[in-house]
Amino acid sequence: MRFLIMNTLLVFSGFQANCQTLQETELWIADKIESYQFSERDNRDANAFWTDVTAVADFSNSGYLFISEIRYYKSENLPTLHRSHIIPIKHMKSIRYKIEDDYVEVEFGIKSDHVAGQNMILKEIYDENGLVSESNNVDRFNIILGRSFLKDHLPNRFRKAINHLIELNGGEVVKEVF
Repeated sequence: MRFLIMNTLLVFSGFQANCQTLQETELWIADKIESYQFSERDNRDANAFWTDVTAVADFSNSGYLFISEIRYYKSENLPTLHRSHIIPIKHMKSIRYKIEDDYVEVEFGIKSDHVAGQNMILKEIYDENGLVSESNNVDRFNIILGRSFLKDHLPNRFRKAINHLIELNGGEVVKEVF
């Protein structure tokens, strides 16, 4: 009996030691978003609208994911787009990907029953003429990453990290059936 109790304790303590902490998960996600930025220099034949897209993830406001993104357009007629996204982590749903020839769109979403009032804020700032628009009832947004994001099973690992982050923040991950 003592052997069974000791083995059970060892198994559960070992299991807990292998789980990533909240801070480790946040750092890993932020690092991947910053490491896999889209740049036309990485895609000589790029057909994208942008020359560069930079994104930075910030977890300093506990329980919220703040992503700041800048899209530098090729056309001089289009202003540089500054966008800020604030999303309550526990109300997030799993991410989705849209893979294009030159880049990867990572779509972040919020569960539809939580889209109301201040739950999610999407702010877009156009630096050309100072136009600021802010919307509170947005259920999704995307960021652009380079195609190198597709290496080393990173999309699956990134999705697992986001799902783990949701659970660490008290949310529930709704698994897709197919």
